[in-house]
Amino acid sequence: LSDKSLTGSAGGGNNRMKFNILPLAFFIGIIVSPARAELYFNPRFLSDDPEAVADLSAFTQGQELPPGVYRVDIYLNDTYISTRDVQFQMSQDGKQLAPCLSPEHMSAMG
Repeated sequence: LSDKSLTGSAGGGNNRMKFNILPLAFFIGIIVSPARAELYFNPRFLSDDPEAVADLSAFTQGQELPPGVYRVDIYLNDTYISTRDVQFQMSQDGKQLAPCLSPEHMSAMG
């Protein structure tokens, strides 16, 4: 190998290829650490009454429904059992809703 091939000179002269490091560093910074912005929807847009603002915090955390009482159809082994109101609370790990069924409810379902 000759010195010319190692130094990166073009055309046999003393012109060396120069790299501007700033755009390269900027480009690598964008690829390596993308920013993550949190989305926020102001629930005050849904109502003219400030007292009637809905709590949408459950939806921003990936939950589809907040804890509460819901009317649900209950199936056991793909067989319809009944429709009833069931209390749902957050699971112990706080990641999903879980039904609160008493032993009486369980025995009534079979």
